[in-house]
Amino acid sequence: MPALNFTEKKLQEAVSFVHQHRRKLHIAINTFAHPDGYARWQRAVDMAAQLGADALILADLAMLEYAAERYPHIERHVSVQASATNEEAISLLSPQL
Repeated sequence: MPALNFTEKKLQEAVSFVHQHRRKLHIAINTFAHPDGYARWQRAVDMAAQLGADALILADLAMLEYAAERYPHIERHVSVQASATNEEAISLLSPQL
């Protein structure tokens, strides 16, 4: 099944719609940033944050750190894709959340 990615226009429409109905929008970025495309993932985080996402669900740990540093006011969640499945992993990640 292909990824259902938002264009900037569609994401803005989604944010507006969700917020008009007094709900929160969580954006999932459930893929991993490869070295040759790292900036693409940064742009995805930036776009979601700048357009008003209420929370980010991130699989890539570097993107989790990036979001925490750039957008500390936005709620962050570790995606199940990140495989944080035990107490030790959660303890390691919790400062980023």
